[in-house]
Amino acid sequence: MLSAFLVESTKKFNQLYQDKLNHQHWNTIKAFSLRMDIGIDDFRMFTPITDFEDKINDKIKEYISKPISWEEEVSDKLKQQSLNNIKREFNKLIIDFARSQIISMPNEDWKTAYMYSGRESTFKRKADIETILKKSVPPLASSENFKEFKDHVKQILAKAIVNCEKPDIAKLV
Repeated sequence: MLSAFLVESTKKFNQLYQDKLNHQHWNTIKAFSLRMDIGIDDFRMFTPITDFEDKINDKIKEYISKPISWEEEVSDKLKQQSLNNIKREFNKLIIDFARSQIISMPNEDWKTAYMYSGRESTFKRKADIETILKKSVPPLASSENFKEFKDHVKQILAKAIVNCEKPDIAKLV
């Protein structure tokens, strides 16, 4: 069930970056790849960590707003407070995951994308960046690394729930 929510958010993320890459000057894209290579979260309109967090949080909010069950009978107000706590905790944890997925793990790939020069370098750089982002945030449930990506997000959500755990927390995962 979580897969459907993730596929939609990862597709939106990748489409956003495909559009951004297609509408920016080559020098801006090169500067963006340099920032990613040296571990800086963003450059001008390129904010992949924030954009990832935004896209995934939209869908996770939908997912957790309808828990399978509650361990105890609780008021609607307490249910809402519990869900809000989980959302906040998830948000904190997902940012570190995003930095790891998008910047740290593909660091050598960012370096390669930045180092292109000369004829056709803009096209190679754009293609490499799109590949990095699709590998980091897989847009298709059928892709090789989507299952691993989904499992990581599921673990983060489970950890957020455990971190907020009280007798009134819903069972979501």
